[in-house]
Amino acid sequence: MSEDRRGEYFTLFPHVQLVRGATGVAVHDLFRSLVFWFRERAVAEALTRMVLGERCGEAADGAGISRVMLYQYLSVFTKLDLGTRVPQRTANHAFRPHLTRHQAKEKGVYQTGGAVTLELATECLYQCPWCTSANLLTTQACSCGVWPARGMRISPKTRISAIERLNEQGKSKLVVRGGEPLLHWGELLTILQAASRLGMSAEIHSTGILLNERRIEELQGIQVSFALLLAAKTEVEFDGAVGRRGAWSALQHTIQSLRRNRIAFIAKIPVSIRARQSTENLAEWAFGLGASSVQWLIYAPPGEKLADFRASVAPSSPQAMAVGLDQFFANAQCQSCFANRCFIGADGSVTPCIGVREPVARLGEIDMTQVLREDRLGPPQESTARRQMPECARCEFRFGCWSCLVRTTEFRASARARHWDCNYDPESATWG
Repeated sequence: MSEDRRGEYFTLFPHVQLVRGATGVAVHDLFRSLVFWFRERAVAEALTRMVLGERCGEAADGAGISRVMLYQYLSVFTKLDLGTRVPQRTANHAFRPHLTRHQAKEKGVYQTGGAVTLELATECLYQCPWCTSANLLTTQACSCGVWPARGMRISPKTRISAIERLNEQGKSKLVVRGGEPLLHWGELLTILQAASRLGMSAEIHSTGILLNERRIEELQGIQVSFALLLAAKTEVEFDGAVGRRGAWSALQHTIQSLRRNRIAFIAKIPVSIRARQSTENLAEWAFGLGASSVQWLIYAPPGEKLADFRASVAPSSPQAMAVGLDQFFANAQCQSCFANRCFIGADGSVTPCIGVREPVARLGEIDMTQVLREDRLGPPQESTARRQMPECARCEFRFGCWSCLVRTTEFRASARARHWDCNYDPESATWG
């Protein structure tokens, strides 16, 4: 008799709550609504009893089905790598699996596919009212906005050295932003060429209006794309929104040049919560210009408060915030956006996230090799693990949720609070 057949209990592996991939249906929801492959309500009842801690045989008896039938289902679970029979009841709370750092590394998802973000410029060419530098109610912390510099700009050599060390840690993408990184074109090009030699892709967040044919030609051979702000469809609206005359016209020329040279770009579109009905038209316009995808910058107009913002934005549900399996393993350690990520400010400040303002180190005072050797990025990442958040620790969706805790800290003035827009109650498994 195999070991799993001898076990009186059954334990579900940590990733089971995401067995439906990107839809992120949790274990309890999976069982109770029969959304997977359980067609008989009695079988679903037995599985629910079992996950809640009953012995396998007791669960079958309580649900009114034969033990042989239940064992057949458990055998399928085992073959699908969803769980296994065990001799003793596991220490996990019901529906609340736990993943250790060691397990995450074994799965190969903790130190791969990450990104390093550089801030090259602390000044911008636009004066946008939704910029996170001026408006905390812009929901995407990492899309726009300059963090205040506290020292001199670090050298290109220092930046490139840091990128090389971070690339060795598995970071395969470089994100460059500002302000306006094109204000430092020579330095930007040098950094992009260095990243390209390392096999890294690059994404530049820019107004785009400083690009010209010569600069675009210099980007040939580099795996690069742009993230461009498309503030409005007409010239008058666009120039008025960003506070710069001629911006709309310059951007149109840039987009045409990018398309001719087959350089991809995504569109960042600001959407006031008072005018969200216009989003479809804006998206169609952006795709018509050649954007590969659209990123929304939802913000509240000046004078509105968080309560007004929450009333206008649909409450987030765990399923809406859930992620796929790889992101789940990363989220077991921290927020998925923190997993193997690093932000380097214009002044050399190092943080695990662009939204975090308190640095763990300052390049120039210490090099990236020592930062990594001392694992200075590790503790901040682990401190954002949702199992450590009092409001999140009991939620079975906590490892599949990608809501921004950094923004929550700013909105609620607490680093230990749940997502500012989450209305889920883990005790009743319901949300508003």
